Amino acid sequence: MPKISVIITAHNYGRYLRQAIDSVLKQTFADFELMVVNDGSTDNTPQVIASYLHEPRLKTLNLEGVGLAKASNIGIKNSSGEYIIRLDADDYFDENILTVLNGVLDHHADYGMVFPDYYRVDKYGKIIDQIRQPKINDEVTLLDRSALAAGALYRRKCYDKIGGYDEELKYQEDYDFWIRFIDSFHVYNVQLPLMYYRQHSASMSKNIRARMEARQYVKHKFVNEHRNLNGKRTICVLPIVMENRYRYGLPLEIVGNKPLMSYAIEEAKKADFFERIIVDTENAQIAELAIK
Repeated sequence: MPKISVIITAHNYGRYLRQAIDSVLKQTFADFELMVVNDGSTDNTPQVIASYLHEPRLKTLNLEGVGLAKASNIGIKNSSGEYIIRLDADDYFDENILTVLNGVLDHHADYGMVFPDYYRVDKYGKIIDQIRQPKINDEVTLLDRSALAAGALYRRKCYDKIGGYDEELKYQEDYDFWIRFIDSFHVYNVQLPLMYYRQHSASMSKNIRARMEARQYVKHKFVNEHRNLNGKRTICVLPIVMENRYRYGLPLEIVGNKPLMSYAIEEAKKADFFERIIVDTENAQIAELAIK
C-alpha cells in the first residue's frame, strides 16, 4: 500500500495535464500512487493519459462529467494511500512537496493536514508572484480562510470522518471541505512555496459571482449544521466611517436611489439571529441616517 495517494481531477485541461502529471512523477518522495480522474473531457485529455499507461504508479478512472467534488471523492475512494493530496490538472507541484509535507505529518501525530505556500503562474507557467499562507490558529483563528483545493496533504482517516467533499456543490467544494476540516482537526502551514497555481481565462476561479454565491451558501450551511445559536445573544456591529481607502463620503454616495450604507443595514436586518444592530460612527450625517 502506498504512503500517499495523489489525486488529479481533469476536465478539458489536456493542454496543461502533462505538466501536472510530470510534476508528480518527478517527486523526490517515491512512495506514492497517482490517480488521474478524467471527468468527461472532450479534448485531448484521454490521449495525454494514455501516453502514461506504462507508468506502474499511475491509475486512471473515466467518469461522465460528474463534477469536481464527486470526481474527487471517487478518485480518493479508489485510492489506498494513508495520506491524500489533490492536484488540479492545470496546476503543478514542486518536486519536493511530498517529501516536505509527508515529513510534517509523520512527525506530528496531532496534525490532520499540512499545506504549503505557493506561486501563482500565468498560462505559460511564468511566475507572477508568491503567496504566503497564514498559520492557522497561530496567526489567524477565523474559519473563513481561503484555501486551494490542491497542495494540502491530509490523513485519510480525517477525510473519512468529515465525509469527504460535498457533491452538491459546483463551486467552493474546497472551501466547504476546509472549514469542516479545521473545525475538527489541527492544520499546519509550511512556509515554503511548493506548488504552482495557474491563472488563466478558463480557470473556474475566474467565475467570481458563482463562487461568491456558493461561498455564501457554504457559510449558511456550516452555521446551521455546526453552530448552535439557540439562546445566544448576537449583536451586529457596523463600523461606518466617512473616510476610507477609496474616497471620502463613500457611505453616503447614492446608489440605486439610496445611500450605499443603507444596503449594509438592510442586509443585516434580514439576518434572523441578530438581537441588535449597532451602527458605530463618529459622523453626524451617518448617525442621523442610521437612526432614520
